[in-house]
Amino acid sequence: MNQRALIEALLFASNKPLSMKNLSQITGLSKKDLEKLIAEIHQEYSDEKHGVMLKKISESYTFLTKPEYHEYVEKVSERSIGDLTPSQIEVLAYITFKGPITRKELYELRGKSVDNVLRELLNMRLITKRKSKRKGRPYEYMVTNRLREILHMASMEDLINEIAEISSDNS
Repeated sequence: MNQRALIEALLFASNKPLSMKNLSQITGLSKKDLEKLIAEIHQEYSDEKHGVMLKKISESYTFLTKPEYHEYVEKVSERSIGDLTPSQIEVLAYITFKGPITRKELYELRGKSVDNVLRELLNMRLITKRKSKRKGRPYEYMVTNRLREILHMASMEDLINEIAEISSDNS
């Protein structure tokens, strides 16, 4: 079996970025071998003949559409992040800046219900929730790596800047 092709297939098929640890567990390959294969794949997909690129997000890897093709791909993919409503952008900004954050805290910040907006953002996989360790164990909401992937952001600082820009564009 071609190890490089295996890594490409895993990265392509996964609905989330894969870390070296994930890839090693799945394939049995060493970190050194994986680093070499990842570097080869990155080099190959950096060429202009490809419409996708290998991107490192946090400590994980995934294939993303190259930015110059993004507007075309949006036409055939899920709802665009540019189509977010002002309420969704507002809640997403709060979660980005203050997260992890509870529904009650979001309600206190906005002064109105966030239930429908949270449900929509969860369905779009832009946020995720987990049980808190706080009293009563409420759910806490946080942004997902998928949001960073869509925006081609590598860091939380980049993400915050992008959310602020989208928010000002929709004002």
